[in-house]
Amino acid sequence: MKYGTILLLVLVLLLPLVPVGAAIDVTYSVMPGLGSSTQDILVMVRGVPLVSEDAMWLHVFWDDVPLVKRQADITLKSGGHEHRWDVTIKPPAGYNYLGKHDIDIWVEGADGTFKRLYWQYTINDGLPPVALWQQYIALHPEILAMITGPAGPPGPQGSPGPAGARGPQGEQGQRGAQGAQGPAGAVGPQGLQGEPGDSAEALPLVAVSSLVTSIATAAATIWLMKRRAE
Repeated sequence: MKYGTILLLVLVLLLPLVPVGAAIDVTYSVMPGLGSSTQDILVMVRGVPLVSEDAMWLHVFWDDVPLVKRQADITLKSGGHEHRWDVTIKPPAGYNYLGKHDIDIWVEGADGTFKRLYWQYTINDGLPPVALWQQYIALHPEILAMITGPAGPPGPQGSPGPAGARGPQGEQGQRGAQGAQGPAGAVGPQGLQGEPGDSAEALPLVAVSSLVTSIATAAATIWLMKRRAE
């Protein structure tokens, strides 16, 4: 037996062991094929066959921006699924400039596989791409002044926010120079003078002489007594 025949028999025997996912086949249509930057676009997708037991989901992207995210097909009362989608999309802001754009249509099967379909849409009425517009404005700055109006009045002042937390205490500053001495205070009022005391009465000269004589006599008597005692 030739090696080719043996290899064929081995492949036939192993074929049932290889997992094979159900192939996804769909048809689609996009209408209109071109339009303005605000045009509604109808995307119609049909599965082939139209009805089966497994569920499917639809994804639609515009220039890699997701517009339809995993939209399920129609579940039938009999338990099967009708793979029919009619979705309306619109060019998203920032991606709706003049020129050609890509619409990507993905159909997801129950086993996780995808069927990818592509459509090129043309916007024929809109602004040029941002990069091109910036270059044009740089070359013609007067155009920007023509299409922009005057600045509006300032809006009302917002309410003050809550007070922030108290910061750490700062370092103590240097001691300042001593200040100049202030002026002397006013002199207070002079107190009242007291009344003069009564003047002493003068002793008569005779009385003074007699008193002196008595003191001298007493002193002499005491001295004589001390001498005799000795």
